[in-house]
Amino acid sequence: MPAPLAALRSSVGASVPQAVFGSALIDTGANFEAIDPQAAAFLLLRPSGLIRTVGHGGGTTEAALSYVVAVSLCEFDAGLWEVTSVPLKHLQLVAVIGTSFLKRCMFALDGPRGSFVLSWT
Repeated sequence: MPAPLAALRSSVGASVPQAVFGSALIDTGANFEAIDPQAAAFLLLRPSGLIRTVGHGGGTTEAALSYVVAVSLCEFDAGLWEVTSVPLKHLQLVAVIGTSFLKRCMFALDGPRGSFVLSWT
């Protein structure tokens, strides 16, 4: 949780949730970002609406809860993002990072070194 938001929550007597640690999948086939419902509950997120989701390969269409979250990466504030609640625990994931986020990033691969950099543009 960003420090200013944590300070605000503390000042009004609201609890400050602990961070959720886990794996996230960078999925270039996913149009949106997703969070596991258990992680959302642990972070005390409140649903902000419903989003229609389609399973991989054009599977079933369902309504899923959505949340507006503040995203920060390596101390960089990426702003507010809407994420969808999707069960991910069975995949041992906490989140999925989709193309709506990735299109704002630059990916640079250094093949000889076997490394890459994902940066915000």
